[in-house]
Amino acid sequence: MVLSILFAIYNVSLILFSYGIFQDPELAKGKTLKAVAVMIALIGILGLLFIFFSQDPRGAPATLAGTIHLILAGITSLLTILAVFLAGFSFRKERKNKPFVWYSISLSPGDLDIRRDDCSFNCK
Repeated sequence: MVLSILFAIYNVSLILFSYGIFQDPELAKGKTLKAVAVMIALIGILGLLFIFFSQDPRGAPATLAGTIHLILAGITSLLTILAVFLAGFSFRKERKNKPFVWYSISLSPGDLDIRRDDCSFNCK
């Protein structure tokens, strides 16, 4: 129960953060960063849906809620990887952000590999 509350707070914070990006005139200039802000908001909204669609226990038969949970997790994972990549890409013209650009772009494929190998649920 406590984790659900913290997860909800986290997702509401993501939505507020993306709203803040749109409020900053300097950040809101670029189309790429606007797309990242929309992705972050979607991640937050989809994250709130996890509260209603819980994961099926290991070994239990698949339920509709568990299947929707997996679909939401897949969409959220892909949006997260894409948002990190595009956020780094959007700052490529600013010299002071070069380390962030390289970190974000190099992190994205590694994150994809980690998520592919993750078997926290029943993998056979």
